[in-house]
Amino acid sequence: MAVAAENIDTSRWVVIYPSYIDRQKSQQEGRKISKEQAVERPMVQDIMLACKKLGLDHAHEFKGYPRDWMARFYDGGRVRVCLKDKDGKLTQESVPNRVSLLRQVAAQIPEDLSQRVSKPQNAAPKQAESGTGASGAGGKKGGKGVKAKSK
Repeated sequence: MAVAAENIDTSRWVVIYPSYIDRQKSQQEGRKISKEQAVERPMVQDIMLACKKLGLDHAHEFKGYPRDWMARFYDGGRVRVCLKDKDGKLTQESVPNRVSLLRQVAAQIPEDLSQRVSKPQNAAPKQAESGTGASGAGGKKGGKGVKAKSK
């Protein structure tokens, strides 16, 4: 049940960035659950679909995760999820807190990347192999080390 973020105050809702449940991220990079429970390269659309399957109100926001600035360019932001109503009562008894929410959302996302709503793409374009310059000298100019032979 996606709601328009402009119509409702979502400031008290729980935030889920894809990095929170990404198996490839370290805890220092923002992963909040164990690697065994996390999924590989989750996207915002996958998180929104998982929230819909769990019957939770959610809203999409175009905000980047501060610890992963590259995600701002290839991922669609974050998802806010309503765990409690205005009276403080849980909206879903099966999801009592933030960690439980992250685990259940990750469990709803398919492991097989081909079965997902959105197909993850590589974050950065592949760079050329290092050490293969046109001169054959590894692309280095002068300095200490092996000098290129001249004929």
